[in-house]
Amino acid sequence: MRENSIILVLFVVFFFLVSSALLLVSTKIALAVFFGALVVAVIFFQPFWGLLLYLAMLYLRPQEFIAALRAQPLMLALALLILGTLIVNNVLMKRPFVMFSIRQSLYLLVFFALIPLSQLQRFYLTGAKDAFMNFLPTFLLFFMIINLVKNFDQFRKAFGLLFLMTLFLAANGILQ
Repeated sequence: MRENSIILVLFVVFFFLVSSALLLVSTKIALAVFFGALVVAVIFFQPFWGLLLYLAMLYLRPQEFIAALRAQPLMLALALLILGTLIVNNVLMKRPFVMFSIRQSLYLLVFFALIPLSQLQRFYLTGAKDAFMNFLPTFLLFFMIINLVKNFDQFRKAFGLLFLMTLFLAANGILQ
């Protein structure tokens, strides 16, 4: 636990200095770096919260109603950020990955490989790339869920969030 405190202090000091230096260039960039670093720190020390953030973003889809985010691969970047911090966290805490210890992981991996191959068998390279990129967030979500949900309480929280997001989307649909 002492190592975590040292890492947190170094991380906060480093990004405080970077954000302060960026204030000389642009306030928007400095705020983006500061809040991005805050999200990274939270996800590093509580990777399960990163999963909850990813689920909320997956359901709410801010990139569809905020024009500036439309062309950005927001979900893929968030998934890779969460997976990167999960890998670093597991290495530092000496915890194993659960990916290939269950049979469903192998099935999903084979399915993930067959999706672009189904397009390649017709020599449709763009379709193969698009199919790969479209299924990648789902594959990463599966990997995150099996590695980050450790107990029944976390399971309840994740599915409670999914229930609330579904309720929100249904209410939004009724109102529109």
